[in-house]
Amino acid sequence: MPRHPMPQILVDYEQWVAQGPPRMCHTCAHYDNRGTCQEYQMEPPEDFAATPDACNDYEQEVPF
Repeated sequence: MPRHPMPQILVDYEQWVAQGPPRMCHTCAHYDNRGTCQEYQMEPPEDFAATPDACNDYEQEVPF
């Protein structure tokens, strides 16, 4: 017997998870706890750090 169709809420959730976190300084592996970008050795301007996809060198932070 086949499984029931996946509820829409789970379909939506899986799509959301697949997108990953927003590509911003706060989720980048190069951004440290002091607010410094280790890739460029400087503190990015606040508006830049808050802008999605602003940096071409974004690297997703490892979750562990």
